[in-house]
Amino acid sequence: GSGGSDGTVHTDPLPCLRLAAVLDAGCTLRSFFALLTRYAELQRLGPFLPAAVADAARCPAEGCRADGLSGLALRKTVDLIGYPGGPRAEIYLSLRALAPGAGSPCGRDGETEHEIRFIPLDTLLDLPLSLGGLRHVVSGARLRDHLQPVRSHRGPRMGARLPGRRQTLQPTEVNAMFGKILFATSASPACDNAAKVAFELARRSEARLYVFHVLGVPTRGFGHYVRDLKSGEEEVADADYREWVTEELKHVYEAQFKEFGPPNAALQLAVGVPHTEILRFARQEGVDLIVMGAHGREEDAASSRVRSIIGNTMQKVAKSARCPVLIVNRPCNTCWHMFSNIIFSTDFSKPADAAFQFAYKTAREVGAKLYLFHACDLGGAGLYPSQAEIERQLERARKQMQDKYVSKMTDYDNYQVEIWEGTPYVEILKYARDRKADLIVMAHHARDVPAEDAEIGSTVEQVVLRSACPVASVTHAERVA
Repeated sequence: GSGGSDGTVHTDPLPCLRLAAVLDAGCTLRSFFALLTRYAELQRLGPFLPAAVADAARCPAEGCRADGLSGLALRKTVDLIGYPGGPRAEIYLSLRALAPGAGSPCGRDGETEHEIRFIPLDTLLDLPLSLGGLRHVVSGARLRDHLQPVRSHRGPRMGARLPGRRQTLQPTEVNAMFGKILFATSASPACDNAAKVAFELARRSEARLYVFHVLGVPTRGFGHYVRDLKSGEEEVADADYREWVTEELKHVYEAQFKEFGPPNAALQLAVGVPHTEILRFARQEGVDLIVMGAHGREEDAASSRVRSIIGNTMQKVAKSARCPVLIVNRPCNTCWHMFSNIIFSTDFSKPADAAFQFAYKTAREVGAKLYLFHACDLGGAGLYPSQAEIERQLERARKQMQDKYVSKMTDYDNYQVEIWEGTPYVEILKYARDRKADLIVMAHHARDVPAEDAEIGSTVEQVVLRSACPVASVTHAERVA
């Protein structure tokens, strides 16, 4: 390309996408930014590159290297999407930090990978840069008509094989995790975060999405009067009122409906007790997943009353639903493109077996890393065990992990087992933050009692109220396996 007086070279960046990438020995992240500075047109390949180049220019000229990190790995994800819209490919690049440690399926030999979103740029620039793995994701069943088997790549190898993911793409690998998703909403701002997750999951799974709203509770037996759940006022549930509520719902979720739209998304109205109608509709339609907010009203999230107890409707739905219930209490900043880090938290009870099946199935379907986690509550009874007893409990937990879960994952090795000590909900939340979790999967309750008689576990309740990512509560295994 043509050169500029400032040393930059101007050329069309698009043909560069077909070229093989080769990094010289000693290449660092600073070298990468120098390349983008010299070949300025390459910055058009990513919307964030110009700002990143400017930030790098303001960093010190040397010594930008964090202690405890051995290098950086540049990874590429190729997402083949069949629906909605026409078949297309989306390509994402991500930068991961490498740290010395035990061998990991994600990192190079003897190294583990970590996200760098919270690591300052001026501590990364002089770290060695290498090419990481290539990951394929396939979404949308309509790709079956367009996808052909991919033969082995004979060119330079771009990175180590990622365990748990095949090296060739077959039409049968299409992601069809959920066929039907029910999004239960009160149409208040408290449900906005759940709405975003529900619509995105439905889009990526090519699922049919039901946006379900209960008009209110009948005030006079089977009469036409209902007590509106939002305003508390008595309304006549006639055709005009239903039409008005329908238009309100379309307005609230206008952006999502415009993108997703019928016939893939449908509004459903009902009159009755909310949790009863949600469960009734879910059973009638055979939905695979229910998505809800933790609270039905905006003021609930800040009130002192609900800091100790989660929404009544959500509790009752989670208790009796035959499918997993995904509870979204806060904005999910990392799960819009499906989940990549899934944490399954277990107490080794029978209800946890169904939760494991859901977590395992989800991780396999979306190509996520599965973290199997258990927190040993060593001081639950006010007694502090000896070190020997602690070691025995930890060893017993490790054996249970192996026997109950790891032994069943014979064809999947993209997982990690962790056992910590402490109060369960506290350790679960700490571990989820540490692993940048996109989803936490737990059993609805811990005790081996019939689900119909069990209240939602206090650990699940505390995790739901405080988790920065969605929490899946699983009661039954009927619509999981």
